[in-house]
Amino acid sequence: MRARPLLALLFLAAACGLACAHVLRTSVHANPKADFSRYKTFSVTGTRIETDGQYMLRKEIIAHVEKKGLTPAAESPDLVIVSQLIRDASQRPEQTDFTSWWSGAASTEPTGNMPIGALVIDITDPVTKMLVWRGVATGTVPPSGLLRKAKVQVALDRLFSDFPPRPPSK
Repeated sequence: MRARPLLALLFLAAACGLACAHVLRTSVHANPKADFSRYKTFSVTGTRIETDGQYMLRKEIIAHVEKKGLTPAAESPDLVIVSQLIRDASQRPEQTDFTSWWSGAASTEPTGNMPIGALVIDITDPVTKMLVWRGVATGTVPPSGLLRKAKVQVALDRLFSDFPPRPPSK
């Protein structure tokens, strides 16, 4: 009887280890002019009809941002979070009216060079219409199952490890 929980625990540990074994690269860029101390609320936008994977990703993003002390808000959030998975070469990033701090162009402009399979998380300030933070994770993610969930968890842990960014030194 005691062998079952132990086997389940060993399987879960092996699954997490395999999920992390593949190369996973993450990068984060924050707008140096953004004052993250004034942001208290957020919303995660997406399509009205979500796949199981999109639903899981949205829930994981919400959990990670809540752990950082921000509160979900349905109306008038301080930050709007949009995640996008670049699935194939023909996919074009969704057009927004937000401006990036690094180029002055639409926030989706840099995603045109993202590799297939990249997860892009953009956080924007709806008042200033500026992109204030972008996290990108690239690597092999299984199409479904425990390994996928573990890999997404590792990616989000890395992306949000230093969120919100500290103010630049003066």
